[in-house]
Amino acid sequence: MSANFNLPATGEYLQVKKIQRLAYFLFVCLFVMLFTNNLFANNLTDKHVYGLFSENFNGATQNAGTVDDNIVYNVWNGDLYPLPVVNTVSGSDAKEGNNYYSCSVSSASVGWSGFCFTFVTGTGNTVTTRDISAFSTLEFYIRPKTGDVSDIKVGVTDSADRTVKLSSLGINNSSHTWQKCTINLSSLPSVNLTNIKNPFLFNTTFATATFDLDSIVLKRSSIGEFNVTIKNISDNLATSSVTWNASSFRKNWVAAEQYLELSLDILETDNWNVRIYTDNGAVSKDGLVDTASGTKVLQMCWRVSKNLLPNASGDTLVIAYSGSPNYALYDGGKSATDPWYYPWFYITDSAKGDATDYSLLWDSRGYHISVSGDFGGMNNPIYPKVYLGANCANAIGGLTYNANIKVILSYE
Repeated sequence: MSANFNLPATGEYLQVKKIQRLAYFLFVCLFVMLFTNNLFANNLTDKHVYGLFSENFNGATQNAGTVDDNIVYNVWNGDLYPLPVVNTVSGSDAKEGNNYYSCSVSSASVGWSGFCFTFVTGTGNTVTTRDISAFSTLEFYIRPKTGDVSDIKVGVTDSADRTVKLSSLGINNSSHTWQKCTINLSSLPSVNLTNIKNPFLFNTTFATATFDLDSIVLKRSSIGEFNVTIKNISDNLATSSVTWNASSFRKNWVAAEQYLELSLDILETDNWNVRIYTDNGAVSKDGLVDTASGTKVLQMCWRVSKNLLPNASGDTLVIAYSGSPNYALYDGGKSATDPWYYPWFYITDSAKGDATDYSLLWDSRGYHISVSGDFGGMNNPIYPKVYLGANCANAIGGLTYNANIKVILSYE
């Protein structure tokens, strides 16, 4: 089962202190007695926001080599003009997520320089062109630090560079804070949006400046979506429910056979989060509940990752248990003393409210990766994958256990 809710038009319900909640209710079950048991979306046609350099929006994969929506980062210089320096750095002062570009350009008597993202395809990263005509704007954040960025040109490339000066976008050099730039793509001179080679381009001439860049995206004028899709771990294909195999009977903590894939398409606010709960109607029912009496509960847990698990990096779907506090579930083979490896959190019922931050899956910092409150792991394309587990040790033969899972997007 997949669900689809439209967000309101940008700004319509995003006032401070007014929270709009969009929830998904998913059916999960464990048949204890007997149970028998993608691929990337085309983000240039399916998505309302296309991330070129973004930690919170789906989009291009940088330097992936084989993904259709693949881009590479290029820096170049002209005669006697030094290469700009562009470094990806991490820090809490990023506009979005944890990472941003730190840039530096130096003047010279003649020449030009710049950098761009280029669409490529195949393992050899062959330069290609893509149709971006579905998008109305190119948006990014810039933070001037030293010098003057006014005459730097930014835009896209089809058969030629189609750019405007930063000065036309209202940049304030004296304000060393993040400033949003929005370019109307159709207004770029002579642009052919159906045949774009560089979806983001910076050209500098006789400029001396340092500045930061973050959250570089293409956007449509229409509203976006928040989606939750159930997929099989075995083949990554969409399905209608989350289940545990009959072999889980009388075992301890066992991962489900499916995961939940999340996709958040557009929000004009930094104050948002996605949480997960059971929605079984009582504080004592935060797990799988037997359908016969409604009194026998098998506790559940969750973890979130950008990866399809298990993977070659050692992330597993084997759930270990140390008997310690309420976050004491972690990947098998990892250390129970390192909070980084407590990625499995107990699910609580929505009747308990936000009593614990362990219900928090994802926010503008990234997704929840440790009990010590670390967030991260986001790179594009972003489709966080939520894995579910259940304690099957006390499952009783002949019973069927069900749960409603609520995944909630909240924002101001």
